[in-house]
Amino acid sequence: MIGKRVLHGDLSPNNFVVHDGIGYFIDFDHASILAGGTTSTYSHGTGAMPYISIRILQAMLDLAPFEVGANITGQDADPNNVDDFKVDNNVDLVLQAASALQDVDFDTNLIEHRPSDDLKSLFYIFFEFIAKYGGPHGQLAPTWSRQTLPWASPYEALGNADTHLALSTICFAKMGVLMQGRFLVAKTSEYFAEF
Repeated sequence: MIGKRVLHGDLSPNNFVVHDGIGYFIDFDHASILAGGTTSTYSHGTGAMPYISIRILQAMLDLAPFEVGANITGQDADPNNVDDFKVDNNVDLVLQAASALQDVDFDTNLIEHRPSDDLKSLFYIFFEFIAKYGGPHGQLAPTWSRQTLPWASPYEALGNADTHLALSTICFAKMGVLMQGRFLVAKTSEYFAEF
């Protein structure tokens, strides 16, 4: 798609299907075409939250209003210690972020979308796939749980905090995990270990 100058803008496992061993992208509602001589397009920050690139999340954070005095319990957790980042134990942290994004009027502010953002979304899909599946034909890995993708729960349970702090929490969760050198390898299912 990038070779054809098409940016999907909403890559997620729900917008990717495999038929007869061939992968296809579907749902081009948020797709855009790169005009000749350009290297990006502008959108309203669309996409499935667990798969949005950190760069776009940070751009969304820049647009979010900053509310003085806002607080999310546990925000001082150590981002470098992924083993201590327990999604189940941080439910309050995660739940406090949900309605916050509703306060941002992303329709009036456009966010630059680059081909690398689609590629990063594809990486998150790929990682979820090799962590989730432990065999052919959709067999789940015995080690699979939602906690395998610690950045997924903060997106799904965005809660009750100001928008700026909510987006900061989302970026914190994703960057903290990705900075761990062995995290991705450790979460890969045994079925894909050699790969």
